[in-house]
Amino acid sequence: CDVCIIGGGVAGCVVARDVASTGLLSCVVLERDASIGGVWQNNDYDGLRLHGLAAPYRAWSLAPPWQGGDRSEDKLYRPARGEILDYVYALVDHEAIGVKTSCEYVEHAVFDTGDENEMEESRQYTVTFRNMSTGESESICSRVIVFATGVVSTLGGQP
Repeated sequence: CDVCIIGGGVAGCVVARDVASTGLLSCVVLERDASIGGVWQNNDYDGLRLHGLAAPYRAWSLAPPWQGGDRSEDKLYRPARGEILDYVYALVDHEAIGVKTSCEYVEHAVFDTGDENEMEESRQYTVTFRNMSTGESESICSRVIVFATGVVSTLGGQP
């Protein structure tokens, strides 16, 4: 693939759709949990809604249907968890996006081509992850790695 995205929360899925929307690049999203969606997938309580469109949500490149219209505070629509998850699922519903869930990031390394003068543009990475369903280690090659793991995540035991 061209781009490997570690983390299937809102940020990771938006990046995946932006990459795929170029029509030039493919990507894979590796998500540790059993489903994409990040904190919106893992939190479920009465009244859970998006209570304000913070800058990252306003900047979404593919605006969700509930983002348009009058944005004055008294008329601002506050989408529920299910609506946000539907939007996140729709983001990765693209032929150039692969999603692998239940995958734990292990490490990445620069792929050794043997050419010391290799241009950075042609650099390849090997990303290793553990399939949490089987316990097996798997690897993929990628030109770019994006870490979109969120603030409550750890990689290799490091926050």
